[in-house]
Amino acid sequence: MANPTASVLKRPDGLILKYHLVGQGPLCLCIMGSSGLAYLFRHIVPFFAKHFTLCLYDRRGFSTPNEPANPAHRTFATPADCIRANADDAAALLQHISPDEPAHILSTCFGSTIALDLLTRHPHTVVAALIHEPSLVAALDEPARSEWSAGINGALATYDTHGRAAALDAFLAVFMAPVTADLERARLLNDSPRAEIRDNSLYAFQTEMPAMRDYPLEWDALEREKDKMMLCCGRDTVECRPHKVALALGAALDMSVRGVCGGHSAFADPRSAGIWSAEVLRVMEEHDAFSNIGGAVRNIGGSSVDKIAEAKVDKNVEKVIDTKVENNVGNEISV
Repeated sequence: MANPTASVLKRPDGLILKYHLVGQGPLCLCIMGSSGLAYLFRHIVPFFAKHFTLCLYDRRGFSTPNEPANPAHRTFATPADCIRANADDAAALLQHISPDEPAHILSTCFGSTIALDLLTRHPHTVVAALIHEPSLVAALDEPARSEWSAGINGALATYDTHGRAAALDAFLAVFMAPVTADLERARLLNDSPRAEIRDNSLYAFQTEMPAMRDYPLEWDALEREKDKMMLCCGRDTVECRPHKVALALGAALDMSVRGVCGGHSAFADPRSAGIWSAEVLRVMEEHDAFSNIGGAVRNIGGSSVDKIAEAKVDKNVEKVIDTKVENNVGNEISV
């Protein structure tokens, strides 16, 4: 696996996107969910970087340890414009890194909603997209759609009246099954001791929840691009709303939905990341849109799933993903 390299891309509104390239093979853009930061993918990097050149980046509006987010990059004309702005950022990254070849996409949760918008509005940038448990209300039929919208509105109102912790409980109550809500809440809080992470979770709560509520799916465009898509969901998230969204998309688009191990954030847990990676790579292997990578994914065999699960994160990878990229003018590229 090649050493990771870090760089930046400057957007027209002044946003500096920090991104990292690691691995070998065709380009694969990794789009994080509502945690926003690239480092949460670090446990799957050793597995995917054997088959792809991964592009990991910190999404718009999220603070890093050394740099708080600019409030201007957290403001959108409408809630749904948050998704469109993020998709435009992803398209700009792909055009910059790979102007002549479309790229693969690996996305999860809110990142999968961004990937769907990328597919519909910037289809020329994508050759194939793995869509894991997208978060958006519009894919659901009634009464589930109205129930989830009402739950989001209730969680937002709870924040105004009872504060962050109560609001998080209210959100998880409509986002996940009760059996997993306590575990996911503990993970969010325990993994977020730093001020910038607490700030990011509040930003995601106040901005990305209304976006997933209001974003209108472009069904005709998705139908045209569905051959590029692979839908998957966790086998432990049957009552989780994004699991149901994946199933609803599959039904509406007449597509299969593949199950992979673990819960909604299995990729971020070192205990499950290896097995999750192996199963997602196998889903990719079976999809025609990934045929252009030849035997690369097919070579995931040889090591047992247990050995894959025991692999360690390369400390060099972990370090560069956590490292601040200096924004000196010589390293900035504007797109």
